[in-house]
Amino acid sequence: MDYEPTGPASSVVHQQLPTCDTYFVESMDQDDDGVFVTQRWSKQELARIHADTQMDLAEDLSRAVSEEYQEDILDHMEYMEVCTLVFSTLVLLT
Repeated sequence: MDYEPTGPASSVVHQQLPTCDTYFVESMDQDDDGVFVTQRWSKQELARIHADTQMDLAEDLSRAVSEEYQEDILDHMEYMEVCTLVFSTLVLLT
């Protein structure tokens, strides 16, 4: 004869949740009685999080490069302005 559980535990239907490798959460449902369950973000949520992280990194890198090369860029702009003024002056004199 097979064992058939009886009582309140036998009628509890536990919800099957997706798993996650990084952490565990305790379900706050009254049916679970403190059973630890795993939680996983959906693919769309992960894609959004990765895209946000990538944009943050791109902004930080852009800011760092801008600060690093700003003086060189301004020097080059000044050089080109002087060259343009000298060339335009020579053209006007001839």
